[in-house]
Amino acid sequence: MNIVWLLLIAAAVVTAIFKGTMPEVSNATFKSAGTAVELAIGLVGGMTLFLGLMRVAHDSGLVQ
Repeated sequence: MNIVWLLLIAAAVVTAIFKGTMPEVSNATFKSAGTAVELAIGLVGGMTLFLGLMRVAHDSGLVQ
């Protein structure tokens, strides 16, 4: 599956170079990376909350 993603990214970069839209591709890449980081941080916060609740439930004997 990694080779598929590599080929898709390479095709997009080559197409952008030939069409002259490489700056737009670069800007979209960095914008998407920023959005991915924000999403990951939000998900980690929620995961931490629920893992903490489950730890308290386990230590109190509610989950056996």
